[in-house]
Amino acid sequence: MKLTSLLISIFCLVTSLNAQTLTAEYYPVNNALSISQIPLQNGLLSASGEVFQFGTESRVTISNPLELSVSADGRLVGALQNRGGLTAYIYNDEGTELVSSGLQNMTSGDETLGLTVLNSGEFVIRDNVANFSIFDAAGNRRATYLNSANTTGGEQTSQVAVSSDGVVMAVYNPVIQYQNGQGSRISIVTGDNEADEFFNSMNRVILSLSVSESNYNISVVTENGSGARSLHLFDRFGNLLFEMAPDLAIDGFNMSEDGNYVTIFAENRVQVYRTETLERLGSATSRSSIAQSAYFPDRNLILTLGGELKDQGIERPEITAIDLQKRQIERVRLTDAVAYMDQSVVTITRESTNTYRIEGINRPIKATAQF
Repeated sequence: MKLTSLLISIFCLVTSLNAQTLTAEYYPVNNALSISQIPLQNGLLSASGEVFQFGTESRVTISNPLELSVSADGRLVGALQNRGGLTAYIYNDEGTELVSSGLQNMTSGDETLGLTVLNSGEFVIRDNVANFSIFDAAGNRRATYLNSANTTGGEQTSQVAVSSDGVVMAVYNPVIQYQNGQGSRISIVTGDNEADEFFNSMNRVILSLSVSESNYNISVVTENGSGARSLHLFDRFGNLLFEMAPDLAIDGFNMSEDGNYVTIFAENRVQVYRTETLERLGSATSRSSIAQSAYFPDRNLILTLGGELKDQGIERPEITAIDLQKRQIERVRLTDAVAYMDQSVVTITRESTNTYRIEGINRPIKATAQF
């Protein structure tokens, strides 16, 4: 009888040790209370319609900004406003005004205005469809670059992706209208009125482009006239590292830190490939639309953030963990909605052995996965 009890106890212990679990919770530090709030390094940026407020020392209210931007580290807030002329304002998270710079030769009625604030305090302004001006932290214009394709068919508004430290600045024409179709191109800005073009297509448009913060690699998703999508990875100088056209629509993709694996997601499907051979290692289906996904090769684990995606928010966020080796899936749902300013900056990284951190959303999530 004692032996039977001992065997049962040992069996239960082994089962408990090998049980698969997935938990998720919001980090409590500097946590937003609703989707209308974005955490800054100190305090919160709150939005109510077109009125934004922040500042831990001096309260700042920005009403009806033409453009608003927050630096990647959450320390700076920038705005373009029409106050007797177009003016750029940069504040720190405490509410101190650092820059108030009148913008000559730019107009507040320009519908193509854009603003990007960097961690250094430098900022980039787009105007007149394809003109980019780079300002230093004191608000002085130090460089410009005109990214016009100069085609008779026209072009969509140029876009820019900049690493948060300003080391890599990629400008691109997402859609250029040619006589026989649509194309696109990408350049890296190297100086005042200087850039190196490294991608030019007559038959593929650009759906998304981002610059990695860790190694400055440039990730691009393109689509041809038939709707077939491809992904491309370039290094910081524009050299092609890898490209493929998977059997998936590609809403987004994420490279592993070593660059040996790529995770692709579209709607509620996710796939993992080995970049060197393009071998598919596994795939899975989530119960909800996927906003971001990442693969951790040493654990054979895919982790996804999904839910009901709407505008810049995720209702009823769902974390899904997939063990490719054991072919096991665990899911957990959170009740409170989350928001992001830019879906491309949502990240999933490892915090410790079985713990992962989801950032780039206004309520960062801690997920623990054990298989």
